[in-house]
Formats: sequence, C-alpha cells, structure tokens
Amino acid sequence: YSNLGNILQKKGDIKESIYAFNEAKKIRPEFFGVYNNLAGLMLKVRDTEQAIKYYKKCLKLNPDFSEAYVNLGILLREGDEVEEARRLFKKALTKNPNDLSCNINYKLYLSKVPTNNEQIQAEREEYKKQILLLKQSKNLKFDYNLIFSTSCFFLVYHNYENDKFILNDLANSLSNIKGIVDKSFNKEKQLD
Repeated sequence: YSNLGNILQKKGDIKESIYAFNEAKKIRPEFFGVYNNLAGLMLKVRDTEQAIKYYKKCLKLNPDFSEAYVNLGILLREGDEVEEARRLFKKALTKNPNDLSCNINYKLYLSKVPTNNEQIQAEREEYKKQILLLKQSKNLKFDYNLIFSTSCFFLVYHNYENDKFILNDLANSLSNIKGIVDKSFNKEKQLD
C-alpha cells in the first residue's frame, strides 16, 4: 500500500493516496515513512494540525530521520515558531550533517525575506559560501526537493541580474557533485 500511495500521489490523486497510506499504516504501524508521507499529504489538503502530528509520530518511530525534522521545521517556521524550527533544523544537522537540504534550510530558510540592501547582500554572500562548500565536497546528499521550494525563493523573489548568476552557479555546482540523489525528479513532469 505504501508504494501504491507514492504512485497515486505522483499522479495527483491525493484522496486515494491518503487512503493507501492509511492502509499501509494499518499493516505496518511501526513504519516511520508512512507518517512522513501522510504528513506531506495533510499539508496538501490544508490540515496543518494533522501534518504536525504525523511528523511527530514519524520522529518518534525514527528519531534519526532528518527529513522529518526539516519538514516539521519548515512547517513550524511558516507558523512563526522560529525557535522551535531552528531547534529542529539543528537536530536534523546533528543526525545528518552532510545533507544538503538540511544545511541550506538551516542557514537560509530561517531568515525572513530581507527588505534592506545590507541584508540582501549578506544573503547573497551566504549563498556564495554554500556554493563554495558544494564545489569542495563530494559527499553531500540531497534526497528531496526542499531547496528549490524554500531557499531559492529568496533569489527568485528579488530577481536581480547577479542573483541569476548565483542561481546558475548553484545549478552547475549541484550538477557536478557525484552522489547527489534527487529521488523526486520526474523527466516528463519537469520538462512539460
């Protein structure tokens, strides 16, 4: 049922995907991944409270699963629980210090989109530092798409010419690192 839930979710059938994951949960209630998937689906149907419960259940079952710390941190940050979000990002980094998304989200997601030039320049410099780390490391892991829906929002939001160069450098750096795994990429979906 868990595999079926993933397939249905990729097809966009949220209601049936939730049903399949709930069936998987009945069969293997100790499988932490089901709760992480259900939490994401709850967000799609705008049930934030249930999403938080599922992320917490996922972490109770597997306290080493850094993706759930990041997901819950993002959710809480959007609800203005900045300190708890920061704690969760730090926890994710202690569990998986080489996870690219944990690193970038911790460094960049917690700051509000800046409105003054000094802060904007500081954010650009932070991106450049992170890109330099990417270029120097060959052991980074990227298992999900959070970087493109959170951190890059800042640069896209401001859309300055030199930000386009930074985004291009980020894309090239990611392309050149061996060992980066993006399990969510779908050729047909991305190239439509």
